[in-house]
Amino acid sequence: MPQHSSLGEWLRFLSATAPESARWQQPAARTALRRLVKLGKLHMLAGIGAMSSAPLVVADDGVVRMVTAMQSLRYGYNRRDKSFFAALREEDGSWRFVPQSDPNVVIFDTYLPLRAWRRRIRYTLRAELHETLVGLVVPTCGNLSQPHLCALDDLCAEIVNRAWTGLRMRKRLTRRFPTKRLRHQLREAMAVDPDLLALARAARFRASQPGITQRWLSFVWQHHGTLTRIRQQTPALLRPVAQHMFQYPANPCEDPTRACVKTLISNGMSKRSFQLLGRRGDRPFREVIRRFNTGYALDALLLALRLTESGHDAVVARPLFYRVTLDEFGCSMTPAGIRNRLAVLPGRVFTEARARLALATDELEAQEIALAYRGIVNWFVTYEPEGHEHASWDRWLVLVREAEDRRRATLEPATWPCALEELRTPDAEVLALATPLALFEEGRALRHCAYSYVSKCRDDQARLFSARMWHHGRIERATIGLWREPRGWRIWDIRGPCNRRMGGHWIPLARQVAEAYTRNSALEQLALPMRYTWGE
Repeated sequence: MPQHSSLGEWLRFLSATAPESARWQQPAARTALRRLVKLGKLHMLAGIGAMSSAPLVVADDGVVRMVTAMQSLRYGYNRRDKSFFAALREEDGSWRFVPQSDPNVVIFDTYLPLRAWRRRIRYTLRAELHETLVGLVVPTCGNLSQPHLCALDDLCAEIVNRAWTGLRMRKRLTRRFPTKRLRHQLREAMAVDPDLLALARAARFRASQPGITQRWLSFVWQHHGTLTRIRQQTPALLRPVAQHMFQYPANPCEDPTRACVKTLISNGMSKRSFQLLGRRGDRPFREVIRRFNTGYALDALLLALRLTESGHDAVVARPLFYRVTLDEFGCSMTPAGIRNRLAVLPGRVFTEARARLALATDELEAQEIALAYRGIVNWFVTYEPEGHEHASWDRWLVLVREAEDRRRATLEPATWPCALEELRTPDAEVLALATPLALFEEGRALRHCAYSYVSKCRDDQARLFSARMWHHGRIERATIGLWREPRGWRIWDIRGPCNRRMGGHWIPLARQVAEAYTRNSALEQLALPMRYTWGE
């Protein structure tokens, strides 16, 4: 291995000429480049060794406690102002402080929640190696021109990439730093009060986003006494009151529970639904709340309470009822928007659906009622008919079928080529949906939005298939969606009745469909143009 001064000279020499130059093709230049890559590998291995020997570094001055993990993540808290903070390595190797107002919050329970958390270690190792390579040039070659510095930076980045790829660093980091063990070590090193974490969990809504962020934990710490009192006196209202205190500035002279109830009533909560909330808490409505992020939790709770009202009482329905009601709407709609859309439905529709689902004797009967209820909801939301508020359940179903027949008559007689018309296995049957009518019938049978993807199928971006599978003594139905990518077709989605997500035993079948379609679509007679770019 040559000395560092000679390596610096080679870095200056290689960065001064373009890679296409003949000087790059000299055996000595290629040898120097290989040795620079070898130096990068040794540097990275040494960095991993240093991190493994001391993965956590704790600093505590009595006021601020800070834990640095793998020289790439920093967690801490300030005892004086009762606040938590964090800092993360960025791609350029610098530290970025994550304040409470930053939307890219850091999760404090559990630590290291994402599978991609090791990219922070990657940023650290690559930045340190890049800095080392640049440092080889400066002492030996003096000042360089700005274009030469840019070329040197590009060359160092190329060396870093080769060293990283040659060592297969992703696998090394996964083996060297297992998430479960590091979470346990971080939890012990942080030494956060377990009662504080328990209160933060108890006061947080079970929404779609991970809840215990540094901002939420700081809030719970600063209002520990008030939240503890609410938990002891009215435990069923702990989460709504805590979320209300978190979202809205509180008047110190006003009781937070009264302020929360006043806000909910002003937004449409009735007395009977409030009494139900006080008895049961938010637990029966998690099917609704978990569909939205935490910022919409109170609105989602109001939406769920609206669906419980019937006459002079409020009744909790089966989770299937909430799932079927909300599957009509996309994930981008807010709870308040969904509540406004559902306002066109008579209250008797919800009452009838809850009663019929409660009397269902088995899952098959409940699915049939759910499909009929989904059709009625879709009909009211789509057409907003008048004069049918007092009709019966059977009359609503007749009107739904008549509207579907009129819609079916207006469909265009179009089709699109399909590389896989059918696929049969011992336990399943898959048929291609290659016309707008086929998509409409599939959406009508399973009560989902398959027909809305006609344009994607025409443009050769998506393909949909109707599948039936014999599983545990009964037949299950689902729609398998494939999406086109440059290397072939991948599984896009698997949806069952009422837009229910299907997984588990359905994934291997969907994988067979994707592989067969990719294999067949590679034939020359199915070369179709792609009008849109990826992401449009």
